Amino acid sequence: MGKLLLVTGTIAEAETTEVAVGLHADVAVFPVSVALFLTPKAAIKGLKELDLSIYEKILFPGLMLGDVSEIENGVGVPCFKGTIQVGDLPRALKKGSELSKVDAVEALLEKDAKRELKDLFATLEAKEGLFPVGKLKIGPVPRILAEVIDVPRLDKEDIVNQALHYKQTGADMIDIGAVAGGGNAKKLGDAVSWVKDATGLPVSIDSLDVEEIKAGIDAGAELVLSLDSSNIGKVDIPSDTACVMLPTDSSKGIMPKDRIGALLANIEAAKEIGLRKLLADPILEPAPRFAESLARFKEFKEKSPVPLFMGVGNVIELIDADSIGMNALLASAGVELGVAVMLTTEASPKTLYAVRELKRGLEMALLARARKSVPKDLGLCLLTAKGKNKGRDIELPADLVAICARADPGFTRDPKGDFHICVDFKKKTVIAAHLTDQYDEVIEGGDAESIWKEIEKKGLVSDKNHAAYLGRELQKAESCLRSGKAYIQDSV
Repeated sequence: MGKLLLVTGTIAEAETTEVAVGLHADVAVFPVSVALFLTPKAAIKGLKELDLSIYEKILFPGLMLGDVSEIENGVGVPCFKGTIQVGDLPRALKKGSELSKVDAVEALLEKDAKRELKDLFATLEAKEGLFPVGKLKIGPVPRILAEVIDVPRLDKEDIVNQALHYKQTGADMIDIGAVAGGGNAKKLGDAVSWVKDATGLPVSIDSLDVEEIKAGIDAGAELVLSLDSSNIGKVDIPSDTACVMLPTDSSKGIMPKDRIGALLANIEAAKEIGLRKLLADPILEPAPRFAESLARFKEFKEKSPVPLFMGVGNVIELIDADSIGMNALLASAGVELGVAVMLTTEASPKTLYAVRELKRGLEMALLARARKSVPKDLGLCLLTAKGKNKGRDIELPADLVAICARADPGFTRDPKGDFHICVDFKKKTVIAAHLTDQYDEVIEGGDAESIWKEIEKKGLVSDKNHAAYLGRELQKAESCLRSGKAYIQDSV
């Protein structure tokens, strides 16, 4: 069997050489900083200077542009694209990942994962569900219920737009959230109708108030959040309406010590009045009661076949940490526990895109379960701020002395004017507004590079320091747009 030849540029030479040692491969370093700039013509010329007879295949960096078939035809050795990060290459080859002449391994892995996930969902959806909520089967896969909070305080446009955002980012059902105190039956009923018409998804009414529950059901809500010992039997609920059961007595503000016993008792009371589509919520709590509350889900599952309902939104909202990792972990817990419905919301800026994160977390957990693996190296991930590879070092000459950079406190305004930059999360764009004495140009786009090119084309910058500043701020704004973090110009 022939050897493997790894092609790289000068910047990644050291890292590629380190990887090659473990793979018993050779390295061909071309006189370009990164292989992205390597043309097929230059690659063919350089490779022909080597003895290629000992190589079984040649791997190029995943970011190299175009199709490497032209290079293969020119040198007579099979050529493929490897990984975007060379440090991922050993893991990809060990897993037997397919190689392409066009796409990086990561792109192939993602395509494979999505294809496998599609087949997996089709198989699961074909199974008989426990019961339907509207046309949605409950049971085969965990469903995401996304709450529009404080609906009585919102106008119709805001309610519908939030519901549509949830649908677009992965929600299976929409929850119409009430406010404490009741008295908003009409508004909540209207909201149920608006959201059903706008989204076509099943809709739930989220209230313990009898009149509000009734208004929601009359408007077409297919799920009631929630029933407990304070309202069971006090509102006429059709037998085909699903209900979430709590262990509480909200009229007395009581949370029983034996939550599982109280929950089972409330479920039996609901069954006695003819309700059959029931979901059990042992109530997931934030720290410092998180572990104890999570254990109750496992305890309930061991005692009852009633499907579980888990509200993850409060846990994520009530801790000042990024939501993305928590959603990944809670999704894995939900799949492990067999939770049927997971409730979340995007109640504050720090939880923007929580529905999308939870959706991807569930996909990863289900795919890992099907593969009998941990949710790692799946081809899908929730890594945003951090990655799996170390940074790339630069090997500098030993006699080269670094100059210590110092910030220049001076400021000279660009004669061409200034820019105010913001992020529009609704439109999913970065906005750069140019002004001299007043705003005269507005440029928007989904990425920093396209906005800068338009600024440059229009000749709106004349000072190099201003250009560097704009590049930094536009890139920061783009990162915030992608992560959901609030963008504030000139902040760290």
